Amino acid sequence: MLARVEEYLTFRRALGFQLKSPAWHLRAFARYAEQVGHRGPITLDLATRWALASRSRDPAQAVRRLGTIRSFARHQVLIDPETEVPPVGFLGRTPRRKPPHIYSEEEIHDLIQQAGRLLPHGGLSPAT
Repeated sequence: MLARVEEYLTFRRALGFQLKSPAWHLRAFARYAEQVGHRGPITLDLATRWALASRSRDPAQAVRRLGTIRSFARHQVLIDPETEVPPVGFLGRTPRRKPPHIYSEEEIHDLIQQAGRLLPHGGLSPAT
């Protein structure tokens, strides 16, 4: 599986994608697949088990992890038609953006106080 991941990353990078975070996740997925003794094409069961194995308590993390595998599986299905591509929304959806936080006057005051403690004292950083 790791060889397939590396081949996919090389292909995508040749197209101009950086893939820093996806590369880390895909390599972790490949190690997981080898650890559980998986052989053959990507399955929905394998991808889901790996996505849910995240140590994060944020349920959106599993959705993001499965999304990374979905992109990889779409590529792999061209090579191995037995590959199962996880459907969009299979583990739910992630909000694209967190709601904005409006700072209270007290929070702004606290931020300015803390910024004044930055180094170098009397320099530009504490003032800006």
